[in-house]
Amino acid sequence: MLEARERWIDTQRIGWLLDVDLGKWSGLSVRQMAVEANCLDFYNYVYTPFSACVHSMWHHIAHYDLRVCGNPLHRYHRRPTSEALVPDVYYLTLAAKYWSKTLGTFDRAHGIAIRGPSSYETLMDAVTGNSAEPQPK
Repeated sequence: MLEARERWIDTQRIGWLLDVDLGKWSGLSVRQMAVEANCLDFYNYVYTPFSACVHSMWHHIAHYDLRVCGNPLHRYHRRPTSEALVPDVYYLTLAAKYWSKTLGTFDRAHGIAIRGPSSYETLMDAVTGNSAEPQPK
């Protein structure tokens, strides 16, 4: 499987020609910081995929924003697409969940206690219709 993934990467770019290192503010990679913070699982399953999307990394673009041209005379090049996507509340709630986890971690690290429902709880109540506020008739 690893060899198949490397072959796919090499079809996207020539890996041995591209070496980019912009440096790091802490001297550690984000992965190393995740290991130190004991949240490697979060890094693997959340940070990595979202980072690829946010930074328009090639493997994300190639999978989601390019389609292979069907014309053999064009050598099946990839062409960009901009499909109309239906807004999905799942991604809103997922982003809110992770932001809430981030704020919760910060609050615990600094001994901050906030009373009342969090913004995430308020959002989820609004999305699911469980709001404590009276609904207009």
